[in-house]
Amino acid sequence: FLEDAGRTFRDELVEGAFAASVAADVARQLGVDMPVTEAVAAIIDGKMDVKTALEQLMSRPITQE
Repeated sequence: FLEDAGRTFRDELVEGAFAASVAADVARQLGVDMPVTEAVAAIIDGKMDVKTALEQLMSRPITQE
């Protein structure tokens, strides 16, 4: 999996790509914190690389959900 982490998906079908962006937008509008969804959407949209997303997710404070 990690060997492909830097790969782009520009000309490929990525299942759920549109849904990830929509879900992240709706969550933001509703004030719901969905960090994994936001990270996935950012990766698919080309706004963030996988390494940065993982670092941000793993550095979040531990909370009870």
